[in-house]
Amino acid sequence: RRKRWFFVKLTGRRRIGKTTLIQQALQSSGIGRLLYVQVPDSGPAGVLSAVIDAMETFHIDPGEVARPTTLSELAKCIGTLARAGFVVALDEFQYFNRDVLSDFPSLLQGEVEVVDTPSQSGRGQRIARCSRCRVALWSNYGGAGEAIRFVRVGTVDQADKLPPDIHIYTESKQPWVVLPEGVPAVPVYYRATDYWPAASLARRAALTAKRPAA
Repeated sequence: RRKRWFFVKLTGRRRIGKTTLIQQALQSSGIGRLLYVQVPDSGPAGVLSAVIDAMETFHIDPGEVARPTTLSELAKCIGTLARAGFVVALDEFQYFNRDVLSDFPSLLQGEVEVVDTPSQSGRGQRIARCSRCRVALWSNYGGAGEAIRFVRVGTVDQADKLPPDIHIYTESKQPWVVLPEGVPAVPVYYRATDYWPAASLARRAALTAKRPAA
């Protein structure tokens, strides 16, 4: 329910094999959305092939979750599945300790948690937070969807070099917040065409043009 990772260690004597035990436990749990992968003792190509085969076996729609072609894409794929309510079981995870696969645990650990929140526009926004410290990293707003990420300046190393070009929602600011002179400020939000440079508007148009139809 928490959509988080955890590891299970199986010990003791068993009458059936570990893989069979895991499969039976998952089936008896009544979980409807499941991906079980037996990780092979091979390189990235073999692991990706096993994952893709498992996604076919468990009837995961490629339109909902794209098939991964790299270990980085695999980490994102698993993160997407977890956020969608899937239980993802990676049997023989220890193979990822091998040199040729050792990047994967870090990639998986770096997956963010996305929180859907309401917004004044009614279209909502998705806030991506670090899965470890919960700091907000970026937001995706309803207008541009996944095409554009608005990065939180406070998460970069030299935030002082990126002062705001405009202050928004100033109607709800506290009186002890003093805004600098010479920087636009609006009570709520604004039209990008009124404030953004032409080059920024062109980049936004190019990105949103590639966005899949809703």
